[in-house]
Amino acid sequence: MTDAQKSGPSPKTRMGTARQANAPEETEPKEGHGVTAIGDLARTFGISTRAIRFYEARGLLSPARRGSARIYGPGDRHRLELIVRAKNLGLTLEEIGEHLAIYDAVTAPPVDAESLRARMARHVSMLVAKRNDIQATLKDMRAIRARLTAARPKAPFHRS
Repeated sequence: MTDAQKSGPSPKTRMGTARQANAPEETEPKEGHGVTAIGDLARTFGISTRAIRFYEARGLLSPARRGSARIYGPGDRHRLELIVRAKNLGLTLEEIGEHLAIYDAVTAPPVDAESLRARMARHVSMLVAKRNDIQATLKDMRAIRARLTAARPKAPFHRS
């Protein structure tokens, strides 16, 4: 038994996601098996490497390490995709941590099922409300655009 196995699961991060608390120990991705460098990941998602390191510091990402290098596998890429999508929806980092915990809940003990259901219901309600707000805003903007288009004076036809 290794020292890590004797000491039990690692402590939860500030965001307290289920992934860090309940996920089995991850193995380091092998070169050429979906491993992505931090710069490539940043370019793919249109964010800075600093943002990726910030998400890691907040416990939203946990890439494998090789020395001081971060090794981002397919799971990290998917997690970052969820983080970026949630940020684009206007979720706070706290809400993103909860959202990720829902995705990580596959490994959660059954005792947490009721709180997970409640959390999921909250997030679904919040996202439906955001969708409704976006739809209403789009409707208003389209109406304004139509009025502006109708009110625009027609340019006279010029012959050259």
